[in-house]
Order: sequence, then structure tokens, then C-alpha cells
Amino acid sequence: DDSRVPLHLLRGQALWLRGDATQALAEVNIALDIAEAHPYGVVWGNYMAAWFYHMRGEEELMSSGCGRAIKAGVERGNLFFVSLAQFFNATRIEDPEERINTMRANHEITMATGARAGSSYLKGMMAEQLIEQDNLVEAENWLNDAFELIENQGERLWEGEVLRIQALLMCRQDESQESV
Repeated sequence: DDSRVPLHLLRGQALWLRGDATQALAEVNIALDIAEAHPYGVVWGNYMAAWFYHMRGEEELMSSGCGRAIKAGVERGNLFFVSLAQFFNATRIEDPEERINTMRANHEITMATGARAGSSYLKGMMAEQLIEQDNLVEAENWLNDAFELIENQGERLWEGEVLRIQALLMCRQDESQESV
């Protein structure tokens, strides 16, 4: 497969985190164009693009990228990114219990493979869903796991996002204490 796919996608994420939304989107689009010709690249590329769209709050594009990653992964026997795409896509499930259970199940499948890159972001996403459902104790556990991964792996790329979600949790905890 073409190594330009992950390079453009990761550059797009870095540009996004730096605040250059226009150039970030251009890099993701370059990666997706290149990825179409490669069996692994098309799965990985669409999954990573879906992640990028999630960060941008573009849920329709995220869901579309997840759908393409899942379809290509199943068709081409590259199932690793299928559970990750299903994890992201689960954020669109309306029923909160089903959404959280689907995310949890796909997270477990991913972690069982030994994959850890980006896991702090996924744990943060899970915590955010739990905060929305006022399950603050479990949300705090997921965030603690995310911070532990950040410390143990040194993968600080997603630390800002995890800190943002921790701030949401702290606000919600304060609200809960005030109402008591």
C-alpha cells in the first residue's frame, strides 16, 4: 500500500490540532484520493477520515467515512478497522443505552487486538457519552484510564481533548453537588 495515505492523514490531524482547518481538510482529501487504489489504504484512510470528521463535528461525513471503511474492510478482509469504525459510528445511535453498549463492545474488540495508538481519544469519547447520561463515576473511570495511557505511552496527541472532557466532567460533578 501507499505510505502517502497515512502521512497525509496524520498531517491533516496535526494541522487540525494546530488550528489550520482548511489545509487539514485538503490533506485528508489528498489521502482519500490516493487511498482508493489500495486495499489497505482505502479502509484505513476512510476510518481515519471519519475520525477527522468527528473531531470537526461533521457527523454526516463521519458516518459516511465509517460506512465506507466498514464496507471496504469486510469486502477486502481487513477487519481491524471495522470495529473502530463501528465505535465511531455508534455515536449516532439515538438510544443512549444501545449507543454506549455498542461503543463499549467495539472498544473491547479493538483493545483485545493489542492496539493502543489513539486509545486515549477513544476512552475520552466514551467518557463524554457517559457524562451526557449522568453516569459520572464510570465516566471518571474511563478518563482515568485515558490519562494512564497518556502517561504510560507518552502519546500526548490527544491529551488536550481528554482534558476538555475532564473539564466537562468536573462541571457536571459540580452541578450534581449543587443540586444535593
